[in-house]
Amino acid sequence: MLDEFTQGGNEPYDAEHPIYFPPELVNQCPQDTKITYHCYLIELKQNFNYDIPAHDIVLAVRTELESEIKKVNFDLEVDRGRLTVNLKHLGKIQLTPDKVLLCRRFQIALFRVIMDHNLDKLNEILKGLRLRDNLEIDYLLLPASEQSIDWEPVASLSFPCDIGLKHHKNCSTMSNARVVQTKSGPLCTCMIHNSVVCTPHSGQIYYITGVLGHLNANSLFTRNDGGAITYKKHYEERYGIQLCFDQELLLNGRRIFHAQNYLSKCRQEKQREPVKISLTPSCVHNLYGFAMSLSTFYSFHQLFGGSGMEAIHYKGSVSNMYSRIF
Repeated sequence: MLDEFTQGGNEPYDAEHPIYFPPELVNQCPQDTKITYHCYLIELKQNFNYDIPAHDIVLAVRTELESEIKKVNFDLEVDRGRLTVNLKHLGKIQLTPDKVLLCRRFQIALFRVIMDHNLDKLNEILKGLRLRDNLEIDYLLLPASEQSIDWEPVASLSFPCDIGLKHHKNCSTMSNARVVQTKSGPLCTCMIHNSVVCTPHSGQIYYITGVLGHLNANSLFTRNDGGAITYKKHYEERYGIQLCFDQELLLNGRRIFHAQNYLSKCRQEKQREPVKISLTPSCVHNLYGFAMSLSTFYSFHQLFGGSGMEAIHYKGSVSNMYSRIF
């Protein structure tokens, strides 16, 4: 059998080389069986000024990384400057299959948002994931808090069908919470906060950071040509939309960071700054609750999207680490 691997230009068998098994060749584990993951903290030090700080990320893998990879430390040249990356071993953790599925949903949702900018596609992917039994996966990438997994945003991912007044329980943490009319129906502002939404009229997706307590659709804003116009008139002239709930307070949104294909020859050298925008609640749709900060989106984007991945791709042992993981 070993002779077959030395023929046809393949490398000779090395007994000391780590053995990796494709997930599809691993037997399905019972629901009550816990799966062991080796956890590593990806520490991110931001060596430039920006209003959104980078947060650490936890990498959890089924097979322990080689000793030389555990000591990885390198600098990445990203869009805004230099990002120092350090890998630190945290230890082992055991997760139930249900917990692994929860992590997978979060991980897929996060990457699909920054890669596709299409919540309809995300809905299809997550719906299909619910129907699968294959929970064997080699790695998990999760937000970190105090050198451990931050479970709150992972567990808080909610789907559009799960968000609504019938699921509303408590908004005591937001003293100014109120019900607003969205394209998906009436929602409490406490449920919109820290959510990802799309605006069908523009085809964009945004992260909602809060409510603008002093602005509504009748408020004026300055256009690019210097002229002033109300939000209501702007929506009517540009999109042909008649706003029926013009007294609703506007939402404070920020366009999500978009990961680029680093292999594309035609991509721009530098992305434009994510736009801050005031949104009318009645024009937002397909809300996904993440209960995490914009910094988490930014950190994953910096490390795994755009120029970050391009820099990683060309760094010897670092590239080897990513080939092991991905």
